[in-house]
Amino acid sequence: MQVDKADAVGKNMMEKIAIVIRRRSMGKNLLFSHLKLITTDDDGNEKKRTGDATEDTIIQAVFRRHSPVWEIRHDNAFPTKNSALPYGAVIKVQLHCGNNETSLASSENDCPKYEVIRWFMLMDPRAEALKDASKNIKSEEDESGISQHLYFKSRMNQFLKYNESQERKERKVKPLHEDIPKFDNSMAHGDKKHKAMRAKLFAAFLVDLFGPQMFQDNPLILDVAGGKGMLSLELSLRCQSQCTIIDPLIRGKNDTQQFTSRAMKLIKQVNGRMPTHLAQFFGLNEKCLKLVRQSTMLVGLHPDECTEDILDAALLTNKPAAIIPCCVFASLFPERKLKNGTPVCSYDDFLSYLMEKDDRIKKFELPFEGKNQALVFDPR
Repeated sequence: MQVDKADAVGKNMMEKIAIVIRRRSMGKNLLFSHLKLITTDDDGNEKKRTGDATEDTIIQAVFRRHSPVWEIRHDNAFPTKNSALPYGAVIKVQLHCGNNETSLASSENDCPKYEVIRWFMLMDPRAEALKDASKNIKSEEDESGISQHLYFKSRMNQFLKYNESQERKERKVKPLHEDIPKFDNSMAHGDKKHKAMRAKLFAAFLVDLFGPQMFQDNPLILDVAGGKGMLSLELSLRCQSQCTIIDPLIRGKNDTQQFTSRAMKLIKQVNGRMPTHLAQFFGLNEKCLKLVRQSTMLVGLHPDECTEDILDAALLTNKPAAIIPCCVFASLFPERKLKNGTPVCSYDDFLSYLMEKDDRIKKFELPFEGKNQALVFDPR
């Protein structure tokens, strides 16, 4: 007698509240996780221990997109990367046990593996970390910035809260051999050496393309999502440009952006100008557009989520712009489509999507590894 698949899944299904202890994404279709089963109050907070044997149970749960038990209608919620399932998160999860036993532990294995049917986020610990990192941090525009140091400190404390008692396994370092074939990383970010060169090469490209006059006649260059300010520093060294970095993260332990003593010394030697920093997000709002209208041009070196906003702001205000797009964020922007209706899912699709905005946008390839396609809008 055949057993209906839905009935079989239902018999071995359980619904639990759990804290994400550890997780490891293996791509778009597979993720392994360690979950601590808990009980919560009405606000989603973990209750104090009551002596229940299942309170300290840590199970291994596998997310498999192509599993027969995974609910296809929840594909949009599948954690395709580690950040989609942050450690310390409280989740409600429906689990399927592969055997007929639905107990949370067995004599043969204290941590049996379960498959996830579907899951929901009840509490995102990153929101608390952002709240802690924003305290007493104010930008010049009276807008809260985010201290990168405090944010990562809060996230580390969240990790150690559940992992400090676990001993770290010694990693066996395998010797490198010259005959190991190198993989093609043309679509990657590049290693540390090439990351250090990106800002230099992009700055040189900008000066050659637009001419040094653009950067020397008392300009205001907006370096959007500029991070540590490496591109702004290079432009200041080359042309004594005045750059403003727009980035919500504040690097360093103080309330203002910190640059290395070496960078400050080099800029002083050439009578350059230290970049200023605005700790805020960039978007198509009136506040940001006002800054754009006051600027000479916009630049962005791997600006992540705000890549499209930089180009849109330049087109709206008729200001020159040069960007090197990076990540596509297809799941974050599912509404993006090419003119022929194709969803924007790949890097090449993203470049085409951006270039379709205006015929004056040109593409250039820069000589460094990783994402090296520069898009330039020059209304002149």
